[in-house]
Amino acid sequence: MKTILIATDFSPVSDNVVNYAIQFTENLDAKIILLNVGFLPTVPSEVPQVIPIDEIIEGSKIQLEAIKKRMNSSFQKPKEIHCEARIGFVSDEIMGCIQDFKVDLVIVGIQAVDLLSERLFGSNSTALIEKSPVPVLVIPEKSTFNGVRRIALACENLDFKNDVVTKLDFFLKSFDAELHVVNVAETSGQNVSEVMVKSLFNEVEHIYHPLQNTDVITEIQLFLEDNAIDMIVTIPQHHGFFYRLFNESKTKKLAFHVHKPLLAIHA
Repeated sequence: MKTILIATDFSPVSDNVVNYAIQFTENLDAKIILLNVGFLPTVPSEVPQVIPIDEIIEGSKIQLEAIKKRMNSSFQKPKEIHCEARIGFVSDEIMGCIQDFKVDLVIVGIQAVDLLSERLFGSNSTALIEKSPVPVLVIPEKSTFNGVRRIALACENLDFKNDVVTKLDFFLKSFDAELHVVNVAETSGQNVSEVMVKSLFNEVEHIYHPLQNTDVITEIQLFLEDNAIDMIVTIPQHHGFFYRLFNESKTKKLAFHVHKPLLAIHA
């Protein structure tokens, strides 16, 4: 992993993302891209006036440089940090940066009040994660970094490529974490077979948990709480677990999501 992008809108939620990222990236040998995406506001008047783009960019860069200074003063060994200020739509500009800087991981924040509709900086969460070709780490508002000792992979099936396992294994090795593979079926006999799990994760140490509950989200919530999970991993797929997680009306039950960082690795 060579380049990590951290998106910020200078809000308290984003400050928490930075605090989390400082500790999360401490031992990762990677360049950091600090990104702020602004928009063109208009000044209320009889004749609307648009604030010059140069002023917006300059103001953004000043705040980004302050964050850069704070981050490097917190690292045991200063990292290469690039400040990038852009104007546009958040998810679009993040996608542009992924391509321009060959980003390997995106770290973003999400407000607790927005968890019911899963909105990131407005309504960009599902759009960003569904489109991103690289892993996206979503840090909830109240989440603090206490190490990453236990990672839970929540999946409905094993319909994903081996490179997903490779990417997941990087995080497992980087934090010396143990992997819990969680598969929730609505009825007994519908779980993914243990043989299939062992075949896919044959080179990765793991513990398999075949669970049953008609309420998949609640069952995962209980598992995270009962097993002291530090991070949940999902594999975005069309109309599968990830779709329900971010779109179903029952997302009000996702209280577990408030304090657990979510790593989305696209299939």
